[in-house]
This record gives sequence, C-alpha cells and structure tokens, in this order.
Amino acid sequence: MSDTFSRTAQILIRLSQQYGRTVAGGVEIDLEMTRQDLANLIGTTRETVSRVLNSMRKDKVLHFADQKIIILDEQRLDRYREM
Repeated sequence: MSDTFSRTAQILIRLSQQYGRTVAGGVEIDLEMTRQDLANLIGTTRETVSRVLNSMRKDKVLHFADQKIIILDEQRLDRYREM
C-alpha cells in the first residue's frame, strides 16, 4: 500500500503543478476527476485510491469539494512520495 501512497502523491503533485490554483487554505486541482480517473492514472483500483485518499484526508493533507481535490499540506503530501 505504501507504493500506492507514493504514486498517488506523485500524481497529485504533478496535477497540482499543471492544473492547480491557489485557494483559501491550499491548492485546488482545478480538474474534475472521479476516483476511477485517478485510479487509472495511478495504475490501481478505485477502491485502493479511495482508501489512500481517505487516509490522506484524515491526516488533513487533502480536502474534497465538488469532485475537486484541495491540497491542504503540500509538504506532508511530498513526504508521501518518499514512502
């Protein structure tokens, strides 16, 4: 699972660099994506992505709003890449 955390973090960082915009409290990935879309990019199942994203949300690294992802803590997300 740690490999999935790493790959998810890498994709989210890349998406934030390409499509991110600064909003109150973080960086919103201005791209509507389903969890299945994200799973396809990462190369895993939707269920696994959901578990990883929910874990990151519980750790207050991410927030979700209207099918958009808001990165609340870029430094902690970057640390997930090293898992």
